[in-house]
Amino acid sequence: MKALSKTAVNLAISTIAANPAQPLHGLLTRDTNSQSELDQLAVQFRDRLGQLDTLLERSRNQLARVEDIPDDLRAQLEARSSEIRDLTGQIEDIQQRMIDGVHSRSEDPDAVASILIRNKDILDQAKAILRSKGKFQFNDLKARNVVTLTGIGATAQFAQNDLSRTLARPLNLLDWISFTPITNEFVPLLRESAYEIMADIVLEGADKPESSLTFGVVDMKADTIAHWIKVSNQLISDMPTLAAYIEGRLAYGVRLKLEAKIVVGDGRTTGARTFIGLIEADQFIEVTPVAEDTAIDVINKAKYKASAGGLLPEAIILNPEDWGTIERIKGDDGHYIFGSPGAAVQPVLWGLPVILSAAMTLGKYWVGNLTLGVAAFMREDVAVELSTEDGNNFTKNLCTIRAEMRGCCGVAIPDACASGDLSL
Repeated sequence: MKALSKTAVNLAISTIAANPAQPLHGLLTRDTNSQSELDQLAVQFRDRLGQLDTLLERSRNQLARVEDIPDDLRAQLEARSSEIRDLTGQIEDIQQRMIDGVHSRSEDPDAVASILIRNKDILDQAKAILRSKGKFQFNDLKARNVVTLTGIGATAQFAQNDLSRTLARPLNLLDWISFTPITNEFVPLLRESAYEIMADIVLEGADKPESSLTFGVVDMKADTIAHWIKVSNQLISDMPTLAAYIEGRLAYGVRLKLEAKIVVGDGRTTGARTFIGLIEADQFIEVTPVAEDTAIDVINKAKYKASAGGLLPEAIILNPEDWGTIERIKGDDGHYIFGSPGAAVQPVLWGLPVILSAAMTLGKYWVGNLTLGVAAFMREDVAVELSTEDGNNFTKNLCTIRAEMRGCCGVAIPDACASGDLSL
């Protein structure tokens, strides 16, 4: 065999030494207090590299005495050197990926743990089911007959847009009332029931006049407005759109009754009150119309009666049919006072917006300040819940869906409100 030159051997060794393998350079372990399996493998790998360095050093001393290197051996050394460079690059790439993974703590998005972390509500609902034995709450909310697929018809799944045609009264009044959250069942409502202001100019040495203020406390109790319906499990599984519609209708029914109670009251005469109605007796200043008054005249008088105490009214509440009667009022020459029938007539009277509510008794009105003159409290907002363990639901594959809320509302400043009949 031809002798290897010292220069050739040094060239090969320098090529290897110029690309040292450092697979653990810069690696940050996930736990610095204890070694994981990955850390143990890294230590073993480092020991192997140390042994390789020792062998290379020993070979360098032996090859230093060789004069020439054959061409085939030179090619092999160059190939091995290239392989070492590629291996070093791959190890460094793996090292960087490991570091990135440790830093980002990335999880498999399809793993069960990752799904549960992203959807905490699933865990909360599961806990609620365990606590309440088959009851959970619809998070989107936000009749006694049983609704089943059999009663709907075989072609119901092909129906398009039918549910969007369902009639529903607009609940405009609720948008004007601010509900204060409460944590107790009872709320004392402090009201100024009477006052007499006697302030005047006083001469020197004379007695000062005495004013009087009378306050009354009304005990308000947050009661429940609720209703429910039974639905088959098959309907919930096969027609989720209809199930969501039923949920929305139940929530709407609670709000519909809430608006009605705010206007007319709960009808109680003793004990704690839940709803003191806007048009309930002794909750407003009454304006009595005279023979020549129109509905427009009566509302104008009521506006200034309500503002006499210093709190300006901000809205008028009318039944939609009464507003239609006002729209049709004509002048002596037959023209419509509120504009031609083709015009866009806004529900406004005497500079105040008109709230159209079917809860208002036909032929009556209310004028006042809803922001300050009315106090409303919410213990629990409208919630829709489903239970599979009500009665014989389990044996019949039925679910009971219930919608309910807890709250109370009352007139805080009766002297800032005016109401009565629109005409004699």
